[in-house]
Amino acid sequence: MRIFYLAAAFSIAAGSVAAQAVSDLDHARAQIAAGQTQAALAPLERLLLTDPNDDQARLLYARTLYDLGDYEGAERELALLQGRLGAGQSAYAADLLAKSRARSKPFRGSGTLRTGLRYATDPTLGAGAAATNEDDVTAFVGIDIRLQHDIAGTGGGAAFAEFDLRGEAHSEADAFDGFYGGLRFGLELPQADITFVPYLTAYSDRTFDGGRQNNYGGGIALRHALSRRTEITAGIEMLERDYDNTALYSDGSAVRASFGVRYKASAGLTLGAAIAHEALDADIVGAGYDAPELTLEAAYALPGSGLLFGRIVLIDRDYDNGRSEKIDDFFVGYSRPLTIGGLRDVSLQAGVRHERRRGTAFDGDNTSVELSLVRGFEF
Repeated sequence: MRIFYLAAAFSIAAGSVAAQAVSDLDHARAQIAAGQTQAALAPLERLLLTDPNDDQARLLYARTLYDLGDYEGAERELALLQGRLGAGQSAYAADLLAKSRARSKPFRGSGTLRTGLRYATDPTLGAGAAATNEDDVTAFVGIDIRLQHDIAGTGGGAAFAEFDLRGEAHSEADAFDGFYGGLRFGLELPQADITFVPYLTAYSDRTFDGGRQNNYGGGIALRHALSRRTEITAGIEMLERDYDNTALYSDGSAVRASFGVRYKASAGLTLGAAIAHEALDADIVGAGYDAPELTLEAAYALPGSGLLFGRIVLIDRDYDNGRSEKIDDFFVGYSRPLTIGGLRDVSLQAGVRHERRRGTAFDGDNTSVELSLVRGFEF
């Protein structure tokens, strides 16, 4: 009889431990789903102390450490899982291990390579004497890189440098049009639920009449997570601006302020809206302007078949000399991941854009179609 009671006691104890393990794992998953990633650590650590051979708990623990920025800890946990997982989870763990090793370095980087073609019906948009009313085919190639160094003792703060460079060749100009791009140096400084991002920047863009706009300056942006679904952004930027090879705009000093909201409406659907105001104090009398701006964005991840996204930008410029200019910019695109010869992190992107400009010196419409290949990378 005593043996029977002992066996029953051991059975009840084992069942209690198993039930607690399931409870801890479910609790951790619930915390992560609720956006409380930090709170998921305690039940996972308790579970691994009880059963160090629970591979599912260790894999989730490694992912949680990775999401919290503890890349060395994630690398350590993932190394313990090598040879212990099934085929599908092994590939996932190997990919996460490679990313953890890359990010555990003092400096880590990421970026994209892009190349493609763009066809436009009237890229100069009837811009006075610069108007050609000719269609154009553009071949382009570009690269953007972000280098980041995590700052200890700042709760996730980092110093970063961003670089992008792109080149374009236009059939309308019958020549290589040159390189455009820029640099940005800054800090990410989290304070409670708000992240402040002060930065310095210098960049150049092609104007629609074939000239070049150069900008130098800096600003500060902030991000605030209202909830796990909603984030607000705001910022102010001050730039010195000059132009080359265009008579349409004046050099001067620009100040831009913006405020935006991004909302994850449902699984796969993200909505965004932003308002901005840009003021240019021009060197030429009367060429300065005030320009309110509205941007609407949406993105939807199609189940198993890519990403559909769109953007609307509406700008209304009022110049000091009484001129006005209205710009409406509509874009819709589609991105689908590809595997080319075993090469991963490649996507095919296609998009259609329509621009409409109305004003004293501008009166034109342009529709363009773009097709590109994009490759992401980390180092």
